[in-house]
Amino acid sequence: MTTKTFVSDPAWIAKRTGISIGEVSDSLKKLLESGLAKVDESGVFSKTHLKVRFPTTFSKSVIREHHTSQMKRAIVELEQKITPKDFNGRLVVGFTTACNPECLDDVKNYLHNALVEAVEMFSKDPCTEVYQINLQLIPLTKKID
Repeated sequence: MTTKTFVSDPAWIAKRTGISIGEVSDSLKKLLESGLAKVDESGVFSKTHLKVRFPTTFSKSVIREHHTSQMKRAIVELEQKITPKDFNGRLVVGFTTACNPECLDDVKNYLHNALVEAVEMFSKDPCTEVYQINLQLIPLTKKID
C-alpha cells in the first residue's frame, strides 16, 4: 500500500484492510526496521524495493501462519460476501484430478511461475486496491503400505 493512491496513515490503512491500527503500526514499524520501507520528511511511506519475495525451501512457522490467516480471510469472503458484485470481484476455483506424482515438481514450478506472472500483470499502475492470491496444491489420497 505504498502507491500514490494510498494514504500514509495507519488509521486509513486499517480501515481499508480491515485490520487493527495496532497491527498496521506494528507492520509499518517492522517494514521500516528491516529497510523494506522508508518515510520521507512529509511522513509519506514508500517501499525501498520495487518487488520483494520471500521464497522458502522448507516449512517455516511464520509462513504457515501467514498462509493460514489468508485462507481464513478467504473463508470469510466466501461466507459473508455473497452479492453478485462480491462474486465478480474474486476468483475461487478448484479442481480434483487423478495425477502422476512424478510430475509434481514440474507442476509446482509451472503454478509458481504462473502466479508470479499474474501478479506482475495485476500490479500495473495505477494500483488502487490490494488482493491476495492463494493457491493450494494438496494430496487428497494417502499412501497405503
